[in-house]
Amino acid sequence: MVATVLAFVTMMSACASGGHEKRPSASPSLPSPARGDLRPVTDSVPYWCDLVPRRALARVVGVSSGLSEIRDAEASKDSSLCGVKDGERYGPLGVQWDIEGGQNEIGEWAKEIAPDHPVRLPVELGSGFTVYTHRETRLPYFAASTFRCGSRDAWIEIFLRGVSPGRNATKDLVGLMRIAQKRFVKVHRCRPDG
Repeated sequence: MVATVLAFVTMMSACASGGHEKRPSASPSLPSPARGDLRPVTDSVPYWCDLVPRRALARVVGVSSGLSEIRDAEASKDSSLCGVKDGERYGPLGVQWDIEGGQNEIGEWAKEIAPDHPVRLPVELGSGFTVYTHRETRLPYFAASTFRCGSRDAWIEIFLRGVSPGRNATKDLVGLMRIAQKRFVKVHRCRPDG
């Protein structure tokens, strides 16, 4: 966990000081979410980091303007580290994924966050959990999952800086992971059941 969070934080800090930044047709087209918007997370285009719907993120974190996407320069077609940056030092969203190594990744995370009482993801999302961890103050809301992508052991991790007042962080993270997995399977053209 620490290595992943540090990699994301380093990438965000580098971006703040002139690192690799991609500014897609960002948020001006999205309406600002009303404070306390409690509507459920739903799938819609466009996406942040190829996997997270922009409207859903705006609803969950309460931020929709002034956002930009940043990607790790080392990203490939098989793995990626991506974030959404705003005016804060650490942006509202971090996403990391890989097409291989899911069981190992989730196993390491499970050991690291066990004291924080993670909540298991629904079985249809593979093996994984959501958690709020007090030990990581920059991106404390977290979901991780490993799942089949054809014959591969894929994984996705989603980090959030915060959740809007009145929202259920666990439910929102499960919803975001559900959408991210469906997008992942589509982007990588694989069957989720092997």
